[in-house]
Amino acid sequence: MSAARTVWIRRLGLAAVIALAMGYVPYHLYSSSGLSRYLGLKRERDTLRENNLALYDANRRLRAELDAIVEPGTDKLSNAAIERAARDELGLVKPGEVVFELGSGSN
Repeated sequence: MSAARTVWIRRLGLAAVIALAMGYVPYHLYSSSGLSRYLGLKRERDTLRENNLALYDANRRLRAELDAIVEPGTDKLSNAAIERAARDELGLVKPGEVVFELGSGSN
């Protein structure tokens, strides 16, 4: 190998090391910097805000449902709401009633 070629290879290697350092150092500083943390917290805030809005809508819907079954001016459930829950959700019947269960017809 000639001396000129050896010098050229060293310079090329040094340039490659400098180029890698110039790319790695800013990336490394950015990844642990306040900017990266800020952007992550901003994404988390946006996600939490969306979740809160969904919960707020569900809460409003449930409140409207509750208001529909509570007697006006009181905090008591209406007798009709209690009876409906007992029949539909618990499968209860009044004494003397006969229950007919209709199947889908397929076995």
